[in-house]
Amino acid sequence: MGLLVEPPAASVPTAALCSAPAATPKPAAAQDGRVYVVYDELHKAIANSLAQLQKAGWDAPDYLLAISGGGLIPARILRSVLRRGTKQGGCAAIKVIGLELYNDELDGRPSDAGVRRTQWLEPGSTSLAGRHILVVDEVDDSRATLEYAVRELKADVAAEEAAAAAAGLPPPGPTHLGVFMLHCKQREKVGRLPEDVPQFVAQEVEGNPWLVYPWDAPDIEEHNQLASQGRQ
Repeated sequence: MGLLVEPPAASVPTAALCSAPAATPKPAAAQDGRVYVVYDELHKAIANSLAQLQKAGWDAPDYLLAISGGGLIPARILRSVLRRGTKQGGCAAIKVIGLELYNDELDGRPSDAGVRRTQWLEPGSTSLAGRHILVVDEVDDSRATLEYAVRELKADVAAEEAAAAAAGLPPPGPTHLGVFMLHCKQREKVGRLPEDVPQFVAQEVEGNPWLVYPWDAPDIEEHNQLASQGRQ
């Protein structure tokens, strides 16, 4: 997900916001009120999530589906964590989709808020039906982007299954979709995930702070200095 502004949230019970994360230190705000996340912290948070993925049977997915651009680096780190955890030498393939959540009024354009595709899987390039697919992104904010991604992926799976049936091919078997978030903000959510789609969270974040990730930093040394302010 890009650097975008999410719309005001509708009312959703707090207990339904995030699944239980792994026990990791929670990031703190710097003097400017923003939370600067450093690579070491996010790497440890992802590594500490292995146990919850193993317990749920999600430690060997077929695909890690990264939402560009925030999900790219977490997906690559998670791939290494899962590979070491399975001790089988294999690893999930990383696929990429691009989604953006806009509030166009802030860009000087007519108001037209919503999720938009910037990149998607080419039809026929990747078989989703019958696979374990773990969608990866950096932050569960309003959940609007996640809801869109899961809904569209389910539609693609249904279309693939229908095409196979029309061609007289055997059914591919059940498809499993899950979601992995580096951070989940403890705020009310606009979007919802289906009950059959589990969510795994590396680290919960209280409230609705502005999270700044190292891959968004034009100056990584300045970024790390600002991050250190939150630890003082």
